[in-house]
Formats: sequence, structure tokens, C-alpha cells
Amino acid sequence: MGKLVGAGFPDTYAVTSGKLTRVFTGLSTTEKEAEAAQKTLAKAGYPKSKVVETRVAPSTLTTAKPEAAPGTYDSSTTPTPNPAPQREYDPTDMLFGVQVGAFSAKANADKAMNALREAGVREVYSAKVGKTYRVFAGKFYFQSQAETEKNKLREMGFAGASVRRVQ
Repeated sequence: MGKLVGAGFPDTYAVTSGKLTRVFTGLSTTEKEAEAAQKTLAKAGYPKSKVVETRVAPSTLTTAKPEAAPGTYDSSTTPTPNPAPQREYDPTDMLFGVQVGAFSAKANADKAMNALREAGVREVYSAKVGKTYRVFAGKFYFQSQAETEKNKLREMGFAGASVRRVQ
């Protein structure tokens, strides 16, 4: 991801599910814009890049304020997708996340992660703890940021969302 950001693609984020990590860059409102971005990626050395249609729930389409914490939204502005945080976290950092579920079956955890993505949540991941698959949204340096995200997720219908330390 760092290479893409360094090559001028600031809207880069990754989504990991199991052993597979998909890297996304660019958020386009039209197919023409997406195809132009794909051509630019190919010229930058990523010839296997492709355009992927992603649908975001209208209620989650808002612009982040520049001073806002990652994963927060300002509903008073023109709706546009807010990309996932573009950070690498130091393994020694203490981080908080919002757990939206715990499942004994990986398939159920995958369904929950897909539901989050379909709702427009961009930083979604799971962790296997013992025999349980925990599904999370976001990583935050401050517990208060995670609390804010938890409240938004609950409003979106993820009633069991709770804040947990994730690192």
C-alpha cells in the first residue's frame, strides 16, 4: 500500500479476509472515472489492476472533516465515500476497535464482515481467538474514537457493537 500512496494514489486501503488481502485505490462516482484510474495504475506498474464495483449504503456516504478522526463522518457535507485509514500501525501501539460479533463458524464471521462492507464500513477485519472468530470495524488510538464509531454502528443496525482493545 505504501508504494501506491507514494505513487500518487492517496485513496488506498486494504481489506483482509482470512489469508487474502485485497488492496483498493481510488473512489470513483462513474465508470469512466474508474477506468481512467485503472489506466493510470497500469502505467504506474500495476498492469493486473481492475475496476471493481462497490456499493455503499447512502446513509454512510459522507465526507470526513480533515480534523476528524479516521472512521468518523460529517453528515452536513456533500455525500462521498470516506476511505479507510491509510496507516501502518506499530505493533507496540495500543489500539481500540469495535467488535460487532463473535462466531463459532468462520462462514458466519465472513457474512458479518460482508454486511459491514455493504453498509459502507471500510476497515473490517476478523481475529480468531481460541475457537471463536471475532469481527471488528476500525482501529483507533483513543477509546473515545472507538466509542463514537460503536454508536454509529449501532445506529446502522449492528446492535451488539462494543469497544475492545485490539492491540
